[in-house]
Amino acid sequence: MNPQPSPIVVGVDGSEQALLAVDWAAGAARRHARPLRIVHAFEWPMFKVYLGPPAGGPPDSGLANAAQRIVDDAVARAREAVPEVVVSGEYVSGFRRAVLAAEARRAHVMVVGSRGLGGVGAVLIGSAGTELVALGLGPVVSVPEAYSARPEGEIVAAIDGSASCRAALRFALAEAATRDVGLRAVLAWQPPRRWTSVDADTPSASRADSEQQARERLGTFLASEDHPPTVEVTPTVVRGGARQVLIEQGRTAELLVVGSRGFGGFTGLLVGSVSHAVLHHAESPVAVVPSP
Repeated sequence: MNPQPSPIVVGVDGSEQALLAVDWAAGAARRHARPLRIVHAFEWPMFKVYLGPPAGGPPDSGLANAAQRIVDDAVARAREAVPEVVVSGEYVSGFRRAVLAAEARRAHVMVVGSRGLGGVGAVLIGSAGTELVALGLGPVVSVPEAYSARPEGEIVAAIDGSASCRAALRFALAEAATRDVGLRAVLAWQPPRRWTSVDADTPSASRADSEQQARERLGTFLASEDHPPTVEVTPTVVRGGARQVLIEQGRTAELLVVGSRGFGGFTGLLVGSVSHAVLHHAESPVAVVPSP
């Protein structure tokens, strides 16, 4: 008997932002032919409070029923969007961090909204994606507040030559192949520190040579990774700081893929602060992929 494929898992908290994350996760489950699991972290039991309907109140009131409605609403939305996908939902008693970490360990991809309601009982607040990324348990996709399904475009992957970057590239290639779109591999390049600001803005043989070397290193790195034959990869070297370059390059992308931490690599593109900055400011969904 074939084992059940690992699910796409999405955290919900009853906010509209979380439902946008459900939309993205439902599409991912359909594309990858995987089940979709919807989870709400139910923190109230940890505080030893009464969870049922209040005395004399409607039988469907109370904290436990409210948690179930959050899950039911999200499940109904997903099933309407992707009726061919197996969708399940559950509220899990526990603190958000522990619940999401446990889910991430068995997920193919963990999906969260960039922000949620916050407060006690919420699965999604601004730090949820950051916490999961820091744990490094698997790929995490953060769906921004302004997310809306866009026409088929390209996948953008951040490249710096580190092990984390290689894992991110493989993830991005798989996403591009599944969507049948191209992949733009972006390397942020900055002039060496010895140049002054005036020198950096003035064409020179040394600057041209250094930028050309960056292009050659990027090409060599990409050539070392097997590419699905259907994916067209476009190497792109952009002058500027990594945060600004990636946020700008990802504005029209279907998905922006970064590594959770780089080692300096060619240009020191990806360190933890860069992936966190992209998580908080990108306008497209962001996938953060840890190194194996």
